[in-house]
Amino acid sequence: MSELELISTALAAGAGAIGSGLVAGVSETASAVVVDAYHRLKALLGGGVADEERSGEILTAEETDPGVWETRLRAAGVTVDEEAVELARRLLSLTGQAGKYRLDLSDAKGVQVGDGNTQHNSFH
Repeated sequence: MSELELISTALAAGAGAIGSGLVAGVSETASAVVVDAYHRLKALLGGGVADEERSGEILTAEETDPGVWETRLRAAGVTVDEEAVELARRLLSLTGQAGKYRLDLSDAKGVQVGDGNTQHNSFH
């Protein structure tokens, strides 16, 4: 996953978590941490936008589709730095999305992705 894909996925996860009222049973303090990380990442990215007219679009978007985020960030010429990448990783971790199910299994056989699966293989 590229740095821009990572950041796009984190922004989508943050928007989704905030839009859904976060995760049921999460404390108010934990919810505030997610909201803070999400807004800090957007502000950080907004400061690195080459096209200043597009920075408002990035800062106000509440999109839950990573592909849309990635398209917007590319179009605006966002500069990605290590601080943004680390903040994106933290946001993904806080929303429970860190490293979950972004795989390319194009030529794989007998693979299951998800939680709680059972698979029985017979090789002859």
